[in-house]
Amino acid sequence: MNVYFEENYWGCLRERDGEEPGREIRLDAGFTWKERPWQIPAVYVCRQGLVADFCGRIRPEEIQAFYEKWGARHGETFSEKEQELLERENPFRCDFRVEAGVCGETIQTKMGCGACWCPPALRSEEEAASSEANWAEELLIEAYSLDPKSGWIFWRNSFAWQTEEPEVLSSLTFVFTEDPVLFSGPHFRSRQGEAGQKVEFVHPATNRTYVLTVLGQEAETLETEAISQVPDIRTWPTHFQVLHYQVEPELPEGELTVSDCDQSDQPVHRERPAAAAIAVIGGADGPTSFFVAGKLPDSAVHPKRRTAYSALHYEPEETVEWKLTFQVRQDTRKEVRVEL
Repeated sequence: MNVYFEENYWGCLRERDGEEPGREIRLDAGFTWKERPWQIPAVYVCRQGLVADFCGRIRPEEIQAFYEKWGARHGETFSEKEQELLERENPFRCDFRVEAGVCGETIQTKMGCGACWCPPALRSEEEAASSEANWAEELLIEAYSLDPKSGWIFWRNSFAWQTEEPEVLSSLTFVFTEDPVLFSGPHFRSRQGEAGQKVEFVHPATNRTYVLTVLGQEAETLETEAISQVPDIRTWPTHFQVLHYQVEPELPEGELTVSDCDQSDQPVHRERPAAAAIAVIGGADGPTSFFVAGKLPDSAVHPKRRTAYSALHYEPEETVEWKLTFQVRQDTRKEVRVEL
């Protein structure tokens, strides 16, 4: 199995021109994360940094119970709260982020990628028919001598050296921190040019009441220079709305996001119709914020003032339905130290 820096699992079988794959160091170190057994089977020493693999074992009974609860509703449209519950209960979800240290010094976390393995006996007919798509997972199962009758979560991270590869690798430290849990909040509608609307909501973790005040909403269009830098796209939707608001009492940055309930209109491609699968997914975390990333956010100038961007449309839309989403930070943390 060839492992390269900042390469996903699906690059394992190909060779990079002029670059040696990482040198494998087998660890087979085990740890427990939220009652699930995990292992660090190996790390790979590359010129640019370290690559580490993490494998979490899922009991077949967990998968069966999840499928029995949610599988019968396959094809249904779930509400926001049902979708959140489904994602939280999904046994294949990897819910941590990783930091690494070498010989006591932290190294920078770079790209991460994940995959999962469902035992053949528990796969649906549709999943079984597409079993050839599991070749990367099968490669990991074989490389690390894992039980194929269990389910597995795979996570791979690349970590960059601070300056260059250390002369001696005597120890590794991995710190796992639980991802925030997402909770949906209320929706509200606002209109271009209007201000003063107040939206009262209750924080799902603290039950504290907050008030969001709309300070204004204005129309903007994307700059053609930004759009022209995207290859294969002939026409982009360019119209969007910018919402200015404040929340009282104040919340920590990133704990609350305001995003458009609508999806962006899709771009028109220059050619290659198959490329139409590339989607514009709109909202506060979508392409709008990407194209205006060079602008200072309101909070950089007015600490209490925040900004949200709507989805992109070909025609101006003055009214937007916004939704609140909470990212509730978790306290779970674990440190794993491995002596080499």
